[in-house]
Amino acid sequence: MYAIADIVNALRQRWPLWQTLDDIEVVRRNGEVDYTVGNFSVVARVRHKGFDKILKCYTRQKPYLKEIYGSQFLPGELIITDVMGFTHSVDCLLVDYIAGETLDKRLLDEACNIEALSQAFERVAVELLAQNRAHGDIKPDNIIVTEDGELHLVDWDACFVKHLAGQESAELGSSAYQHPARSTMHFNRHIDDYSIAYLLTMLRAAQIDRTILEHFRSFYAFAPSPAEIVASEGGAIAQLTEQFAQQGMAKEYRLSKMLSSHTPYLYALTSVLTPTIAPDKAPFEVEQLNGYWGVMASKGWVVGPFYDWILEPFGDIYIAGIGDYVCINSLRYGHLHTLAKGSRIVQPESEGCIVQHASGEESYIKYSDLLHNFAK
Repeated sequence: MYAIADIVNALRQRWPLWQTLDDIEVVRRNGEVDYTVGNFSVVARVRHKGFDKILKCYTRQKPYLKEIYGSQFLPGELIITDVMGFTHSVDCLLVDYIAGETLDKRLLDEACNIEALSQAFERVAVELLAQNRAHGDIKPDNIIVTEDGELHLVDWDACFVKHLAGQESAELGSSAYQHPARSTMHFNRHIDDYSIAYLLTMLRAAQIDRTILEHFRSFYAFAPSPAEIVASEGGAIAQLTEQFAQQGMAKEYRLSKMLSSHTPYLYALTSVLTPTIAPDKAPFEVEQLNGYWGVMASKGWVVGPFYDWILEPFGDIYIAGIGDYVCINSLRYGHLHTLAKGSRIVQPESEGCIVQHASGEESYIKYSDLLHNFAK
């Protein structure tokens, strides 16, 4: 272990001692090194050959860094001197600097656009799930929000890459965003599954219930926690899951149901997050994937496989069930209307449908009225 103070003192020198780096300048703010202290590391802003970079100096040796970062990892790069006068070589990492603020700080801002942030995180998640690697420690303070609203994952020290197949994980990540059963034996491209599903669920939940963000701002964590959700077999999140169903948020409903999984791996996550395409060209077919139903066109999913059942579309309109609720949706516009709990469709037609309510009374819903109300 190397002392943080010794690393900072080395960086304070006018000419720090490097093994291989040249043309490098430590950035200073008000005359002091611009640094933060992380997990067994000192992280500093530097300029290297005219480019803004992040230099991470490790206080102890960590496995797999060469496999994860390749040439960005610089073993024994910084020479430090301890209080006894002995010199040591400190492992370093030199990566591109990403301007912005971390997601956790952005969420503390009451004016933050939670819908845009959740959409941006979903894009990052879909891209990551398509790769043969995993981050290993997805949490808001490991995500940078740039000026244009895009999100970028940082701190890949717990990453899985294909060259590490068969090894054990060196780090487990923050328990506040991990499945409680995750252990060092869980180390493959699926280790991010639960973190992605949990964080995306919380961000989407905050769109319909701002008290979720109020809790985060007060306790610096979302509630309920993964451990609480799994221990209660989903009971701790049941109210939120019901809200998703009531509002026709089928993808979010399916994600929240996944959080009660007894294992960290959510193999259906990729299909739930599969991007959909515009309904530009018929025919449209109802299809099943992993036990759930969606609507397919020739080039992909128009409606993702989120629903417990779906009726064949009437032109642009389709009727689908999720949990205890029946939704009337549009292929073009999405969710239009959710029937009251206990109601059911007794006669679907091309222009509308007859609904039997829990009281036994029946009524007729015209699709054109729903589309008109949506347009307002």
